[in-house]
Amino acid sequence: MTGTAVALESAEALSSALGEGLTTSVDIVRQCIATIDRLNPLLGAVVHVDRGAALAAAQASDERRARGLARGPLDGIPATVKDTHDIAGQPTTDGHAAFATRVAAHDSEVVARLRDAGVVLLGKTNLPAFSKDGQTWNELFGLTRNPWDLERTAGGSSGGSAVAVATGMAAFDLGADMGGSVRTPAAWNGVFGHKPTWGLVPQTRDPLRPENSGLPLDTAIDIGATGLVARAAGDLALIMHVLVGPLAPDRRAWTATLPPPRVRDASDLVVSVLLDDPFVPTSRETRRVLEEGLAALRARGVTIVEKPLPRPVPALCELFETLSFIGLSGTMPEAAWRERIASLEAEAEAETESESGLGGVGWLWKLHARAAGMTHREWLRLDESRRRLREEWDDYFSDVHALVTPVAPVQAHPHDLDRPPLERRYDNDGVLRPNLPDLRVWPGITGVAYLPSTIAPVGLDDAGLPVGAQVAAAECDDLTAIHVAGLLAEAAGGGSAPPLVDEPIRSASVK
Repeated sequence: MTGTAVALESAEALSSALGEGLTTSVDIVRQCIATIDRLNPLLGAVVHVDRGAALAAAQASDERRARGLARGPLDGIPATVKDTHDIAGQPTTDGHAAFATRVAAHDSEVVARLRDAGVVLLGKTNLPAFSKDGQTWNELFGLTRNPWDLERTAGGSSGGSAVAVATGMAAFDLGADMGGSVRTPAAWNGVFGHKPTWGLVPQTRDPLRPENSGLPLDTAIDIGATGLVARAAGDLALIMHVLVGPLAPDRRAWTATLPPPRVRDASDLVVSVLLDDPFVPTSRETRRVLEEGLAALRARGVTIVEKPLPRPVPALCELFETLSFIGLSGTMPEAAWRERIASLEAEAEAETESESGLGGVGWLWKLHARAAGMTHREWLRLDESRRRLREEWDDYFSDVHALVTPVAPVQAHPHDLDRPPLERRYDNDGVLRPNLPDLRVWPGITGVAYLPSTIAPVGLDDAGLPVGAQVAAAECDDLTAIHVAGLLAEAAGGGSAPPLVDEPIRSASVK
């Protein structure tokens, strides 16, 4: 096991090779670093690499294994983390110039759990400033490009995470996800992604530590979660077993154990499917690839049904957009939040009449404007609606094991950095539609109710771009969602590496 093949293996395969003595952690880490050196100048996925610390950790892992003291299946496996998670002694900038010189004094909780499991922490991956964009670019580190087409976005906000994993710079990555920030990049770069059930996995840094003063307070964002990116469904399960569990002091009273998949045999599996909705039409190519993947899954013996969602897609989207906007308010510096509130009403009124209808940008502005001035009493009523929705979803999954939807209505679109997010439009079969809310509808309707969602790479469209499917399951049935995503990807033949990995590297043509 040598060369590029090492860097593109799953974490499970690498773990087996380590256990059989076919390779060493040092060799794997060196190959990942070589891949970063070769591809990262073109792709801009990794923003910091601590070579010395990574190689020292790999050497320590090899020594533990030689003594029969490996800490588990992830011992010696190299990973990166999105530049919102703290690694002690490394920068954490959130992609913002104000924190360019900040160096973390401690590991964040999820990073500490990885380190305790023997994971080799290579460094940090790129993101938009404060994770506030669906594309990955910032003034500190520049643009992250999609390895399948350099002229297209990697998605966001965990675009660096997905590109690093897709190209073999790391075996897996920890990102963060609220409205698709892990799931959309995973789909658009042809890898697996997972947004855990809300609350099962700790979020990012501890805002109470002095060195985090002034940074966004994102340890418990409503709806948001630490997300995972990997090259195989089994890898996601391994990582989840390491990460799941409460923070102190809750650990005094309870622990968490993930239940196994509800069913394992394809012939026992019942999957509900919704591939389109008038509120957010799915492009012909996206639908074709998803339908072919589901046909392959059906051929394996899986029962495919079309069970109506608990509520209409527009209602679910409205609940998500309102609650997520309120949740994000805690992550913005006070001055920025006040400025945002002041501009919302004017922006909402300025939108054209043609975009003020259901799902239009004007509709979205008005939702956010209402959310910005919401009282706590009003929020409690919305949260009560969500509590009822969670019960409705639990009933929904009583006779189906998973729900498959698109991740986005289209594949990765061309870079669009000259306009703010709410002014951007994408081409959907010749029709220009607003990026928002469209590109976060499908992740939002599951995330708002705290459901786990896994991205399965299903195949390529006629332009050679990856298409992914979202697989959701009942709360805390994360391993069911991951298992079904693995079956779907296997049946469909998805999950190949981008051709660029094996091509001679050229200078980037995009600006």
